[in-house]
Amino acid sequence: MVYLNALWERYRKPIWLTEFACPQDKSAADQLQFMKQILPLLESADYVFRYSWFVSRNTENLFTTKAVSLLHQNSREMTTLGKYYNDFDG
Repeated sequence: MVYLNALWERYRKPIWLTEFACPQDKSAADQLQFMKQILPLLESADYVFRYSWFVSRNTENLFTTKAVSLLHQNSREMTTLGKYYNDFDG
């Protein structure tokens, strides 16, 4: 949020935060904890116009693991993380 606030202070333009999550080897529990902390902050920041979690369904890559997925790999069912994100009402 410090970085987003600095961007706001410099440019005074609404911020669209796209594709954010915990990088590398964080577990699903770590991802959920981060989401529970960051979503209320994003909702309360007047300068954040839109935001989007990275990613709906993920295969492992250099940046993230499957733990960031909002959907199960071979299903249209939501993960615990996906359910929290979907149900969050800031």
